[in-house]
Amino acid sequence: MLATLTRDERDPGKISSYLVRYYGAHLEWGDAHPDLFDALVSEGWQRVWEALEGTYDGFLSGLMRAWKQAEAIDTLALSTQERSRAISRQCRYTLIVASINVLVSNIPPTLLKAFVIREMWTPIQGLAYARRISNEARRGEQRRSLDWLPTCQHLCYQKPWWLYVPLPVSVIEHWRWPD
Repeated sequence: MLATLTRDERDPGKISSYLVRYYGAHLEWGDAHPDLFDALVSEGWQRVWEALEGTYDGFLSGLMRAWKQAEAIDTLALSTQERSRAISRQCRYTLIVASINVLVSNIPPTLLKAFVIREMWTPIQGLAYARRISNEARRGEQRRSLDWLPTCQHLCYQKPWWLYVPLPVSVIEHWRWPD
């Protein structure tokens, strides 16, 4: 399945969300060979996450799993070849993370806000992109451009917006828990 993604033979939007979300965890739990973790850092896998969430967050989570595995192999490597392969993986992962951060950092706050307002991106996507910016001042600028959005907690847990609206004291005083 992953090989077909890499060769563009499969629509990334039609992959099971369970598989996408938990494949990396299954690899970890099963003590899979480090080569299998490379699939988590492929262009096809990135496209699957983009189709599922519209952000880089899930892809980067898989990348971090692969990176952790490469570091473990680097520590336990018996041969020079194993060690050099683990180091080359770590270098590749570093470059991928840096590339994503640069891409995200180049989005102007007005454009990010416009994408969310015009519903080209969900508020979750807008906040995810703003959170990825490494420069603290720019990250703050991006977040301020989205300060009209509901709270992050509401977005993370997908609860109704009205659960997070402060209630007047009169309502709180007369509230009764069901028996």
